[in-house]
Amino acid sequence: MTKNIVQVLAGIHDPATIYTPNGENKMANTSNCPIMEEETYLSLNGASRQNIGDSAFHKNKGSHSDKTWSKMTDAQSEKDRKLIIRREELRTEFWQKVEKGELRTPTRNEKLIATAKGNPDNECVIAARRLLEKKGINWRQF
Repeated sequence: MTKNIVQVLAGIHDPATIYTPNGENKMANTSNCPIMEEETYLSLNGASRQNIGDSAFHKNKGSHSDKTWSKMTDAQSEKDRKLIIRREELRTEFWQKVEKGELRTPTRNEKLIATAKGNPDNECVIAARRLLEKKGINWRQF
């Protein structure tokens, strides 16, 4: 049986606490349930926040007439509006899947473990490792 790309990218884990957008904790049978954050889900479905705007758009003003520039900015604004609407639809879909138990968000410890695996020169990595040590969790075994 082939794995779903979401399962491959997010991993399959044991049952755990599910957090809903209203902050409620729900226990659900989430065996074989991918762990994924909301932004990861949005990115996998083609609605990454990095697609909003154009990082070099401001550099091209001088080479275009005002009319052309206005059309370009309007087109970019329309693209951004469509993406924001798509992101809201996907957010709703994501939290519905979380509530049904099809997906689950990572626990605090899972986020700390992921951070602890980073570059040891970063302060956040050192802090995550220190917190996991205090909790008695060996981040290297994951």
